Amino acid sequence: MLVFYETHPVEFIEDWVWTYDPRVKPSIMPFILFPRQKEYIYWLLDKYESKEDALVEKSRDAGATWLNMAFSVWMWRFHRGVKIGFGSRKEMLVDRLGDPDSIFEKGRMILKNMPKEILPVGFNINLHTPYMKILNPENSSAITGEAGDNIGRGGRSSMYFKDESAFYERAERIDAALSQNSNVKIDVSTPNGNGNPFYRKRFSGKLPVFTFHWKDDPRKDEKWYQKQIDTLDAVTVAQEIDIDYSASVEGICIPSKYVRAAVNLKLDASGDKVAGLDVADEGGDDNVLLGMHGVVVKFIETWKIGNTTQTTRKAHRIATNKGYSKVNFDSIGVGAGVKGEAASIIEINKKSKVRFIGINVGKPPLRLL
Repeated sequence: MLVFYETHPVEFIEDWVWTYDPRVKPSIMPFILFPRQKEYIYWLLDKYESKEDALVEKSRDAGATWLNMAFSVWMWRFHRGVKIGFGSRKEMLVDRLGDPDSIFEKGRMILKNMPKEILPVGFNINLHTPYMKILNPENSSAITGEAGDNIGRGGRSSMYFKDESAFYERAERIDAALSQNSNVKIDVSTPNGNGNPFYRKRFSGKLPVFTFHWKDDPRKDEKWYQKQIDTLDAVTVAQEIDIDYSASVEGICIPSKYVRAAVNLKLDASGDKVAGLDVADEGGDDNVLLGMHGVVVKFIETWKIGNTTQTTRKAHRIATNKGYSKVNFDSIGVGAGVKGEAASIIEINKKSKVRFIGINVGKPPLRLL
């Protein structure tokens, strides 16, 4: 039986791991995985075997922490000499004795409900699960916990879980501390806006990403979702349920749902054809020329090389070729240099139909009635 479970983590979890949910009765129940959770266990095993960092984005109540601990207990039980780390921003989130909301108390609950035939030889729940540690006396494997800015510094781990890492106050410092700790670092979190390293990692294209969406949970349906909308504020729904990085920020100018609705929206192009020019000069940013036909974006051109003179000439050439007669540009700061060059172009090329119009973006917005 133990030989079988050594290579079957999902079966091990479903047969011998119990979970806890105080919202239902009975509160302690077998951990029967739904399909997406099974996929996640195999995904974690693949990351471990391929020695690859990865990221998990999730809706709340997906069971990710229970799954991470259950997988870690399986590794701890059947793989000799492994060390799996858990880190979070506060100690009480990692371990608080008697509190099943903490990560390590989940591990103790799993082990307390496991028959002795499955547990390691010589294992004693009181002796081998001290604060922030779960030790295996049979094969020297361990699960350890840390908190704060220096999690992982100076240690080594076979695998490391960073719990709710989008909410770390000094995430760059933690990443630096963990950089040499393990080849398999798993960032796990619900979104917390788009101004943090978790967001940048998620959309960098450099890491494998596993998504736990509420629709993956067979316990939840549209009726459940509508209740969340009716009882929670929009930011909470976006952050905790919809995995929406832009909408999970208060005070945002344009809600992300409107932005997403506009992508590939089929509209008739009519009215004036106007281009807008944002000048970057020779800095690190791009020059951008955007063409609109009425309310429809028809083209976006970007380039880095060129001073304001060269940028104005290129914008004039593109606008002419595409049939645009008006180019609005930011006339203060770097953009001020466009005005003189545009006048020179018009003076030299009398037949040019393109006119450059300066917009002082420092002025208050127009009030249109």
